[in-house]
Amino acid sequence: MSEPDARQTDPDPACFRFSVTYTNIGNAATVGGSVAVNVHWWTGNGYTPAGPGWLNTPIPGQIVPGQTMSKAYRLCVPVAAPAGYYAVASSLGSAIYN
Repeated sequence: MSEPDARQTDPDPACFRFSVTYTNIGNAATVGGSVAVNVHWWTGNGYTPAGPGWLNTPIPGQIVPGQTMSKAYRLCVPVAAPAGYYAVASSLGSAIYN
């Protein structure tokens, strides 16, 4: 796994923020989907091998062919961050439906 962005992006250590830009290069409008975010706990020395795991959040629907759309996300892990750690997105996966 590559090193995640180590910046704390939210004042709540169990939450983090990121944005994704979607571009529809297909020939039909999208109707939805989801982005999966792998979350790890981070300290100044690195990330924990075992983190909170995967969170899912919706991808906007109705992105028409040729359209580009950016979406900002704020996700929170459903458990408190361990002392001295904060949540970071370590990788993304997605499924887009059209």
